Amino acid sequence: MKDLECEHNMGLKYIHTKNVIEVINNISESMDLLEDEKQILKVIALFHDIGRFPQFYEYKTFDDKVSVNHALLSIEVINKNNLLNDVSNDVKEVIIKPIEYHNMKTIPEDVNDDRILKFSKMIRDADKVDIYRIVAETFQTIPLNKAIAQNLPDDPYISEKIYANIINNRFVDKTDMQTVNDYKLFIMQWIYDLNFKKSIEIVKDKHYLKILFDTINYEDDVTYKMAKDVYEKIEDYISKVTLN
Repeated sequence: MKDLECEHNMGLKYIHTKNVIEVINNISESMDLLEDEKQILKVIALFHDIGRFPQFYEYKTFDDKVSVNHALLSIEVINKNNLLNDVSNDVKEVIIKPIEYHNMKTIPEDVNDDRILKFSKMIRDADKVDIYRIVAETFQTIPLNKAIAQNLPDDPYISEKIYANIINNRFVDKTDMQTVNDYKLFIMQWIYDLNFKKSIEIVKDKHYLKILFDTINYEDDVTYKMAKDVYEKIEDYISKVTLN
């Protein structure tokens, strides 16, 4: 059973990588980029999560806080296997740095290379857009994939701190999550961290937020109203952004 679980989760990450390449290509096509920049972005997308495979194989989790930083592990895999030996040092840095930054809470403020900054924003967007797909699909299936759900309990309530932070325009800290519902709201509020209109349009067109909202586990009106408040607030933001 453990081998099947491992194989299944490895497969999820393979599909995720394939989809992130597609999403970053869609974002690229909406921008005025050179062809070589588009190719570099595809390489970033291809390698951004390559560390997830040894991470899950060794630790049986995708949760960095109880295992390893998967972005840094991705860079370790790239270097150990000489995957970028055929590119110049300048291009290598433009690939490596966005991979390093893709899972950080924010991009470091001291990044002063325009391409590294732009590509970091693009891979962060593409990664988040496909994670919306993953969690939307995961939370519609039974039994719940615990690795995707961060091993949180599927209790029928929402933490007050999570709710208050989102309603008051403060980003949620993953360490405050106590339930799967909290994780769903955490993912929903990612929309504010997307950098490009195209990214938001993809999330909107795929109805990922509605799917997440519809899977909220609740047994009382208070929990339902909290989820509805967050959903409507975020939908209002999306409507304003995509109309401009």
